[in-house]
Amino acid sequence: MPISDWQRERRRDHIGSTDTAALLGYDNWRTAHDVYVEKVLEQIDVEKTSDAIEIGNYVESAVLAWCAAKLDVKLFRNQRRVSDDGILAANHDALVVDKPWGIEAKSTSRPDDYGAEMTDEVPTRVMVQANHQMYVSDLECVWVPVLMADYGLALRLFRVPRSDTIIESIIETDHRFWRDHVLAM
Repeated sequence: MPISDWQRERRRDHIGSTDTAALLGYDNWRTAHDVYVEKVLEQIDVEKTSDAIEIGNYVESAVLAWCAAKLDVKLFRNQRRVSDDGILAANHDALVVDKPWGIEAKSTSRPDDYGAEMTDEVPTRVMVQANHQMYVSDLECVWVPVLMADYGLALRLFRVPRSDTIIESIIETDHRFWRDHVLAM
């Protein structure tokens, strides 16, 4: 689902999971400098769009519904949480009712970026996003349903378990960035 101007404005007040992937150098589309410009200089570009992004926005609901059915769970959709320290935030595609699980829906035309289904073999940026979300919302895992489109269509499900090692790196990097670049201004 595309974010509103109000949601985009709120994202300046915290470091989100896609920001963390950029700060750690794992985002293919944004850099730490982009995050700096958005947070410190308060210059947020209109959300970048492409056919792939637009399609992903339209199919997200269907991918989440498929995931809920596959896991036999109910979902709270479009949930935002802020960490106890007030620095990190997570915009969850969904949280699972009565379980410490999140859902991060994806769509891709590059299925080779993913490994075997029901594993944590996801791109590093997705691993970082998932662990950021687990830290913020005290989750045990994030399920990643993916609509894969190459020469056909397929739905695949991945499970990213909580990694305290990754979370420690996220906290260290995000807090340093916030202290050195946001609060210092």
